[in-house]
Amino acid sequence: MRIITTILALCPLLAFAAGVDPVYERIAEQTGGKVYKVTPEQLNDPAIRDTIINDMLGNPVKKPGYGSVEFYRFRLVHETIGAHGGLFPVKEPQPAGANVIGEATLFGDIKDVKFFLLDEQNKKISDISLSRETDTSTDYYGQFTMPDVPFKVAANGTDKAGQMFERYSEFTVPKKPTDK
Repeated sequence: MRIITTILALCPLLAFAAGVDPVYERIAEQTGGKVYKVTPEQLNDPAIRDTIINDMLGNPVKKPGYGSVEFYRFRLVHETIGAHGGLFPVKEPQPAGANVIGEATLFGDIKDVKFFLLDEQNKKISDISLSRETDTSTDYYGQFTMPDVPFKVAANGTDKAGQMFERYSEFTVPKKPTDK
């Protein structure tokens, strides 16, 4: 518990959502902070705990047996203009054919990476172009057309040690044209 208290003291907008009030999640989401949703069991896993702590400190870790790159999250985001503008998660499913913005978060020392969409049978749907602003950023952004089938995002590339990796997101289900 001392580690969590120390982390929250260093970055109060970071909330470990293992029983933490959802208000903290909303604050972190709306202010651009990071929220790590972990179960108590995951928090006891040293590899997951070290990844979270080192990501906060800007020092991604290489986890033995997992390779050096982790696909943390993929989500659709939308841009908001104004005093509190920025990119925020899309709350509603998007229809097939819609032009959407994707955000992929990868942890690790990445030299180069390409992204593509896979269907439920792991067949390639299309390449997508996601890029990051700096070499140290963990977030990749880009626009693509929403497919008409459930999909996951694959990240394929090379880490700075020269090792190849391929990682996958969870499935994203597009809104059916008949959905309202």
